[in-house]
Amino acid sequence: MDSGNPGSDTAEATVPTVQALFVGTVFLDIVLAGMPRLPRPGAEEWADERAVSVGGIANTAVAAARLGATSALVSTLGADDFSGLALKHLQAEPLLDLSNVTLQAEREIPLTVVVPMAGERMFLSHGSLAQPAQHAPDVRARTMFVALNDGMPTWVGKFREAGTLVVAGVGWDEDPAWPRQVRGYLDTVDMLVLNAAEAHHLTGEQDLETAARQLASPTRSVVVTCGPYGAIAVGNSAAATIHVQAPAVAAKDTTGAGDVLVGALMAATSIGENLEDSLAFAVTAAADATTRLGGARAAPDLSQLLERSSTASGASLSAARIAQRLRAPKTSPLATTSALTEESHP
Repeated sequence: MDSGNPGSDTAEATVPTVQALFVGTVFLDIVLAGMPRLPRPGAEEWADERAVSVGGIANTAVAAARLGATSALVSTLGADDFSGLALKHLQAEPLLDLSNVTLQAEREIPLTVVVPMAGERMFLSHGSLAQPAQHAPDVRARTMFVALNDGMPTWVGKFREAGTLVVAGVGWDEDPAWPRQVRGYLDTVDMLVLNAAEAHHLTGEQDLETAARQLASPTRSVVVTCGPYGAIAVGNSAAATIHVQAPAVAAKDTTGAGDVLVGALMAATSIGENLEDSLAFAVTAAADATTRLGGARAAPDLSQLLERSSTASGASLSAARIAQRLRAPKTSPLATTSALTEESHP
């Protein structure tokens, strides 16, 4: 019997369980902040602050791990210097297992320069998305995240059959085929998380609650993030809409805030919290992350989140209670947090 199949009896006995599993592309982000304007052609502007952070799926994975969820990452890094720097950042997270991260000698990690300005962000990127993982990782998971714009790995269904809650993001694309592609995956998803722009483009609806209800089903919940206004969610197509207001913060950089929200949402869901309280916890974590530069770099730990919850209003009681539950000391259940698989392709 295949021990890598999370639905097998052997797997249940021998394969460790993590609270959150993340599948996708790791980026390296360079954030330059505090510029009054973009440079004119031939001119130069100086930023007041800078930060280097892992990004992409790493935003979500690091957020969950820092908030006390044992986590594992499935991705591919390269042999370039930027991949080495990203790996160093990832290895600093004690609850994030990297034994299912593959190193490919010919690959370069995608690089993004982020410029926060006037409450928005601009991105300049180079590289390519990682190909969907071909083989299931040797781990069981209470929750897992898949970015649908990266494609749905064929083995995700086995995890779902074994009881894993499959959470997905959509990664909006201007390609006219994008809505059809995303909708083709929805029946394999238990929770869909998307931002307001993605909800508009995917459904054609301007009202976010209407968009969420259109995407929800009796077996699929939908969360729509609304930036500084918090988030809304529909537990299923018949449930009442949940509205969670974000705490007021002095936002510095919103890069990766939605990813932090997803990581926190999964951390809370993995310990059995309901959707409304989990979303309150997640919105508080995302708001806190915006007060620092970077995505994964800015993800709060439990101490920071408890401090934020003590001064916030609205969702603070639920967020503080969940943070206390996640605070219990733990180590990764996997054998190592640093073992990586080297893989080469002709």
